[in-house]
Amino acid sequence: MARISYGLQVQKRAKRLLQSLLIYANDELDMSNEAVVDAIRPSIKISWLTEKRLVIRTKVRFLQELTGLIDDKSILKPEQIKEALKRFTDFLEILEDNRTAKGGSENWHFTLNLWYSRWETEANLQQFDKEWERRKGGQGDKGTRGQGD
Repeated sequence: MARISYGLQVQKRAKRLLQSLLIYANDELDMSNEAVVDAIRPSIKISWLTEKRLVIRTKVRFLQELTGLIDDKSILKPEQIKEALKRFTDFLEILEDNRTAKGGSENWHFTLNLWYSRWETEANLQQFDKEWERRKGGQGDKGTRGQGD
């Protein structure tokens, strides 16, 4: 069984996905490549339930494309995206998985619960780091923490 990692690389990738989702959901994407942005819009459906609760319906491959729109030098791989979503769920506890069929399904439907308002991207990203470090500190007794990625 693979070890669960809460190391720096996993943290960076998870934060990168969160940042990408917030930029997209707040309609703050760089429009220099408007055709690509327009092509991805129908594939990542979002709705804000409140200022702190974001519902997303998509597939991992579109989340991968989204991370490439934010920074084409650090596109996340599908397995990295799935790992980040799992850490949002089981470690940070900010993701509610709304899928009816979870095993093997490429469709993702989830709700993100943010710490701050949707418009406070930087505050949410800073809190992400604080929360990650706080929770990582409490993992030592479980014997599942990896040091790398």
